[in-house]
Amino acid sequence: MANKPEEFPQFSVLSEQIIDERTKKLAAYMSSIPQILGISDIQVNSKSIAQIIDKVEKRRIYFHIFHNGMKMGELNEFALYCFWILKLCPFKHSSVDNGELNAKISLRLFIDVIYSVASRQNKKANLESKIIQSIYYSFRFRDLSKEAIMLMAEGLIF
Repeated sequence: MANKPEEFPQFSVLSEQIIDERTKKLAAYMSSIPQILGISDIQVNSKSIAQIIDKVEKRRIYFHIFHNGMKMGELNEFALYCFWILKLCPFKHSSVDNGELNAKISLRLFIDVIYSVASRQNKKANLESKIIQSIYYSFRFRDLSKEAIMLMAEGLIF
């Protein structure tokens, strides 16, 4: 069992295939966002998206190593996407503040994933209007950690 830093392999650069697969998965959840937000022509910084995917994949390995082989899971994966979208702001639009746009995109992604995971688990999502407003405020103005966003997502499914 590896327990010394030099016994672990180095994380290698992700292949274009993995980045494409993860980008498509992320895009599938985000396809309705421009329509929901009522804006079109959202610019995407593809380098930032690749960086986000890289960070999420590194966290997947972290889960495996530090949680005894535990899988990260879709809910945690997308909570991390939300976190990194908030931090790196890969989306831009000429008529919307960058921070506001990325917070709204993260919120929409967060909500959609919670509903999707809850539905597949035959559970309910606790996403009444007041809670959504509070999450948006937190995404926009609070300094949330990766762990806080993951726990928040988990706590909204019952």
